[in-house]
Amino acid sequence: MGRRAEPGRRPVRYAFGFASTAGILGGMTLVLVLVILPRRYVLHAGLRESGVSFPAKAAPFTPPPEQPRPAVVRPLPATPPQPGPAERFWDEVMPLLKAGRYERTFPLFQSYLRDHPTDRNVRREWAITLDRAGRSDMAAATYSALLREHDDPEVRLLYARSLRDAGHIDEAEEQYRILRRERPGDVAVAFESAQALAWGGHYEDAAEILSGILESHPDQGEARVELARAYYSAGRLEDARAALDALSPDQLATLGADQLQTDIVAALTPPPAPEPPEPSLTQRAEQALSTGEYRAAADLYEEALKATPADTALLRQYADVLQYRLEDMEGARESLLRLEPARAGDANLSFRIAQLQAWTGQHQEAMQRLEQLILAQAADTSGAQPDLPRRAAERALLGDLYRWDGLRVMSAATYERALVDDSTNASAQTGLETLHSDVDKQVENEENPRLGTAVSSYSDSDDFTSLDLALEGVALDGTWVVGARSGSRIVRGDGVDGLTGSERGLFADVQLGRWWRWGTLRTALRLGMERFPVAGTDAMVDASLLFDRPGSFRTEVVYHHGPAYPVTVTRSSLMAGVRMDRLTLTASRQLFGPWSLALLGDVARLSAPDAASWPNAKSSTRLEGSVSLGRSFSPGLTLGVSGDALTYTNAAPVSNAVRLFWDPKAVFSLGVYAQWSRSLGDRWDLSGRVAPSFALIDERTRSGFDRVPHISADGGLAYHTGGVSTKLDLFYYQGRFNGYRAYGARLSVSATDLFRRGGR
Repeated sequence: MGRRAEPGRRPVRYAFGFASTAGILGGMTLVLVLVILPRRYVLHAGLRESGVSFPAKAAPFTPPPEQPRPAVVRPLPATPPQPGPAERFWDEVMPLLKAGRYERTFPLFQSYLRDHPTDRNVRREWAITLDRAGRSDMAAATYSALLREHDDPEVRLLYARSLRDAGHIDEAEEQYRILRRERPGDVAVAFESAQALAWGGHYEDAAEILSGILESHPDQGEARVELARAYYSAGRLEDARAALDALSPDQLATLGADQLQTDIVAALTPPPAPEPPEPSLTQRAEQALSTGEYRAAADLYEEALKATPADTALLRQYADVLQYRLEDMEGARESLLRLEPARAGDANLSFRIAQLQAWTGQHQEAMQRLEQLILAQAADTSGAQPDLPRRAAERALLGDLYRWDGLRVMSAATYERALVDDSTNASAQTGLETLHSDVDKQVENEENPRLGTAVSSYSDSDDFTSLDLALEGVALDGTWVVGARSGSRIVRGDGVDGLTGSERGLFADVQLGRWWRWGTLRTALRLGMERFPVAGTDAMVDASLLFDRPGSFRTEVVYHHGPAYPVTVTRSSLMAGVRMDRLTLTASRQLFGPWSLALLGDVARLSAPDAASWPNAKSSTRLEGSVSLGRSFSPGLTLGVSGDALTYTNAAPVSNAVRLFWDPKAVFSLGVYAQWSRSLGDRWDLSGRVAPSFALIDERTRSGFDRVPHISADGGLAYHTGGVSTKLDLFYYQGRFNGYRAYGARLSVSATDLFRRGGR
């Protein structure tokens, strides 16, 4: 080895080399400056040859004489041409296309092609844009139309790619086949065709094309890799390995086929089966499901969710177990609500949650969700066909919710719209039938169709007594109600002459009524006559209107014209022919929770028909109003408070110093009540009501208000057997402990199966 020079000293060879290099560079510089540059840039510049050596004082060329040059008149700039429709179109479209905002160009393309449908370039670009926007089916349709007009291989290739991207592999292969026939030596088209076939699962067809490429181009590495991949996917592992054996490791790496080769080798030489790992919580849950241990499976899913609370698949599996295996609807609902944020826009999931909300009593939440789903489909402007079966199912469930909340009119309309969407929807059909059945049951409960007899009596401490014996019947036919009643009546008490006596009479009436709007509206008219020898024949007219909508007031308005003695409860008013025109309004509704409210307004105009016979007689208006507020403490027990006010505007007519009826200036009462009802087995029903109160009464015959305690009670007992119903109702009223009192009873026996409802 040579010795290294000592630090600070340089060898002689280095000095000699440096001097030689400096001399050569200096000599070359002198030659360049003294010889080459003067000859190149002065004597041979193409201006003038001269034998004068450089440098010289004379000019190297003779300047040419100056020639006068005419002034150049520049033309005025011409008006720029206006762009045509196509130029304006491309000016608008190209920035959007370059920015990748393809869908923003759709209206521009459509507007231009509507006016220029034959512009092939724009139509071709329109198809390309559709393809880039993911609308491969629409792009394929446009390419197809272009090909029908003119056979263009480039357009056909684009058409084949659109069909391929849309998943129509067979149609795409048909176009590729045409291109391969027209371009038999085009390797790129053949390779692309083989790839499309492989993507569509036609591995053998793809392998055939790729093998043909390799026969003519054996150095096509990409084709060889694709052939190996096709063989591998087709299960021909040996052929796949043979195809890759022709490639070197570097080629495999360059072509990205390392993993493919590894997979092929692994498939040909599978590793020994590893020891089974410890089953995960999810696997243990699935095993518990397979053995029917559903509670254990739910617990395992719940434990797994603590570790991965955002696992959407696990949340759905957990909800499925709760809903379908354990019937834990509330738990399934909460699980799916946790899943919903990760699956925003999933209409099927939202509908399932609405079902669970409906089944677990969350009716308002379910209604809002279903209404939003239906509105979302109606507001969809994407052009997609609405999912009518799903919308029918949503409307059927919404109809159920309306029906459960008593909104029958809305429920019926929703069911009918569901059947318009899907006439085979079983839920809507069943719901509509159930709604008809609900209305039938309600009307039967309200009208109580029957044929029977009734005996009723009323007595008070003023020696007034009324006794009725009647035959009555009520029949239903569809939504119509027909009723009739007739009988005999005895009225006993003090007459206008001050003497106690009795009157006997006959009465009869008929009623025609009808229910409307799915059992929420009832109208009725009752016409009758009553005859007492002492008072003659009186006509009776009742007209009523009932509006019953759950969740709101049940309101009834009744107008009555006829004799007034049922209100005045005196024989003298019957003998004097006092009549009344009475309007009664009652309203009741369920308030929040167990609270209920009832209101009453009663206006009756009482008048004596013959003013000449009773010089001091004049009409009087009876006004009464009451309100009660109750709270239910159990299905059969209600406690509450009530208040009442009563007045007569004028004094009652007087005959022989006897008033025809009680006519206080004002009565105010306030009290409490307890109401109770209970079924005693399948046949007996028992009910009762007690209402103590305190009243202030301003009598016309006294000055000031009297403070009077009151108590009233009523009760009923009913027995039903073999289509026969027997009812006994009793009531009692006491003012003061030794004051006015009244009591009465009603006993009825009816056959209840004779006039049941006919068909709708």
